[in-house]
Amino acid sequence: MRAPRARQRTRSVLRPLYRAALGPSPVDPTRRWSGTALPGEPALRVAYFGDCGFRAMDGAHGTHTPVGWPATLAARLLEQGVPMEFGIVFVTQFDHLPARAEELWHHLRLSDDPDVVIVSIGGIYTRRIVLPDTPRFLRLRNDVGRRLGRHAFAAFRPMRPLVGAFGHQLLPYTGTDDLERFVGVAREAWPAARVLVPDFTRRIRGPSVQRRIAERVTADVRAACGRAGVEHVDLNPILAEPRLRCANSYNLSTEGSRLAGEYLAARLAGSRSEALPAGLQI
Repeated sequence: MRAPRARQRTRSVLRPLYRAALGPSPVDPTRRWSGTALPGEPALRVAYFGDCGFRAMDGAHGTHTPVGWPATLAARLLEQGVPMEFGIVFVTQFDHLPARAEELWHHLRLSDDPDVVIVSIGGIYTRRIVLPDTPRFLRLRNDVGRRLGRHAFAAFRPMRPLVGAFGHQLLPYTGTDDLERFVGVAREAWPAARVLVPDFTRRIRGPSVQRRIAERVTADVRAACGRAGVEHVDLNPILAEPRLRCANSYNLSTEGSRLAGEYLAARLAGSRSEALPAGLQI
């Protein structure tokens, strides 16, 4: 009994010091964002299944960062008279994608079946770590990164060779079978929906092992999309400058998010999607 009580006392002393140094826990600005549509009005319903790449990160990675490219996409569609309703299902691995039709709606908040399904996963397979990837360490990493702000870029610079030399891949990469399975399930459940797979998994900086994995993921995702008959949108060429990524060289900055959103809006507008709800036209 003494040990748990001692830990509790230690935490009660350290917690105020920790928050004084790193600030209070932030409120996630993306939590209630659902696009530009008003309740009950016709809208383009977009379902997003993917990782934190939907955020705009100008310093370090963290949950304090705002909505990125979906906000630009929504704004450009609204300029054309098309409100957008946006629902997020957060998944980081291909094998975490819904495997059955009844699982598609477990965390998806949309007023009806989606008109567009966007799948953006793959960056986690390039992630290389040295310290344990526990929830407590991730919280510390996010808090320190948030506190550093733009100085996070300077902090990451000396860490990269260390991660390359002493780190290991967080997850093994085993291919895209689960992605193809998900696409099949989604197309069967929502046959009128258009499926887009944006890809920006190539890190701008990092050890060669990360770049090789990213290239393999991109190639495999492109091939999987070809077999499934859905659109692979390779954003890597237009997001190849360091200023378009955050300090980890993967997640998009505000400017990178804007470019990605503009490109996706043009992609949707360019093909005049037949999946638009009645009364709406891009």
